[in-house]
Amino acid sequence: MVYSCPSEGSGVPVGTEYQWYILAHQNVRKLDANNFTTSMVDVKYKLALKRADKEKWNVTDNTQKKKLIQVLQEITSQLKREMNLALRYFIL
Repeated sequence: MVYSCPSEGSGVPVGTEYQWYILAHQNVRKLDANNFTTSMVDVKYKLALKRADKEKWNVTDNTQKKKLIQVLQEITSQLKREMNLALRYFIL
């Protein structure tokens, strides 16, 4: 896919690249036999950057993987905390 900038000359220099990890939650509701409505909420995490004037990424593949593992562990911990709070609220 190719996306264009909202206005000419805005943003980072041409040739800049990013590595993103995107985590999304999609809700779908069937309206009738042939139609659905959807909504999606997502978060994205920048794992690496390659500046337009550089030959290499700012971090190695292994560093990207370590960062992704850290992100997933943090998300897991947050979900567990939310579950524990919900359980305490439900029990009280």
